[in-house]
Amino acid sequence: MPALTAWQAIVDTGRARSGMRFLIHGASGGVGSFAAQFARWKGAEVAATASEASVDWLKSIGVDPVIDYKRERFEEKLRDIDVVLDPLGGDTQARSWRVLKRGGTLINLIGEIDEDAAKQAGVRAVDFGMEYDVEDLEEIAGLVDQGLIEPHISKVLPLDQARQALDLNQQGKSHGKVVLEIG
Repeated sequence: MPALTAWQAIVDTGRARSGMRFLIHGASGGVGSFAAQFARWKGAEVAATASEASVDWLKSIGVDPVIDYKRERFEEKLRDIDVVLDPLGGDTQARSWRVLKRGGTLINLIGEIDEDAAKQAGVRAVDFGMEYDVEDLEEIAGLVDQGLIEPHISKVLPLDQARQALDLNQQGKSHGKVVLEIG
C-alpha cells in the first residue's frame, strides 16, 4: 500500500508535472521512496529529507538535494517548494510551511493539520487518505515492470527469519523494505 499511497498523494493530489518542485519528507521510507520516484517520473524536481544512510540511493534516483534531517534544517536550505509530502507531522509540519511558495500544497499523511498556519502561509493543506484503486495499482505495476520505478528493498530474508525482519523494521536499521521470501 505504500506505492498506492504515494501515487495518489503525488500524482493525483499533488498533480506532479515538469517544472514543479517537491519536498518529500522521509524519502527513504516506504511511502517516501515511491513518492520521490513518482514525482521524478512526472518530471518534477525533488528535494528530500532522509538519514545519511539513504543519501546515495536517493541521489541515484535523481533526488537533489538530499538533506540529512539529523544534521541539517531543511527550512534553512529550501524555498519556493510547490508541494510538500509530510508523513511525519508535528515539528516537521510546523517547519514545512516556511519552504512552500504561496499557493503551494502541503499533503499531510499523519496527525492534524495546523489550518491557521496554512492560511497564514497562503498555502493549501490537504489531509490525505489513500483509497484502494485497482487502476492505480495496475499503472504502478506497469511502471515497475518497465523498470521505471524501483521498489527500495534493503534485505531479502527467508520466511523463517520473519522475527529478524520485524526487528530490523522496528529498530529503523533497514533503509528500504525488508522482504520475506516464501519457498
